[in-house]
Amino acid sequence: MRGQHSRWQKGVAALACLVIAYSAKVHAEANNPELTAQNLHDMCTDNSQDAQRLCGWWIYGFARGMEYSQILAYAKHLRAVTCLPANLTGEQARLSVEKYMRDHPEKLNLHAVTIAGLALTLAFPCSN
Repeated sequence: MRGQHSRWQKGVAALACLVIAYSAKVHAEANNPELTAQNLHDMCTDNSQDAQRLCGWWIYGFARGMEYSQILAYAKHLRAVTCLPANLTGEQARLSVEKYMRDHPEKLNLHAVTIAGLALTLAFPCSN
């Protein structure tokens, strides 16, 4: 268990460094600190290893944040807005977000969090 926790911490630290570095790059190039869906799309379609890692880690981290909000909603006996499966993998989340961006190029001007949230909510709807 301790080894898994340590790997998780190292992964989070690496993600934080990559996100900070990429955010600085985006800010310097576009003078806009917000990651847009276009920036995310460009990152995810860039064949460089660094861009692929950033894309995967950003989407994975976003999906984990959505999952955490679900857990909090359930703990407070509230209706969760999202219904991501507990066994959702980073690859599944990434494929869902990438597909949404391909299918809706007219929305790439929106913030990446908006597009990722829409993509995952539509890909994994709550059952009533």
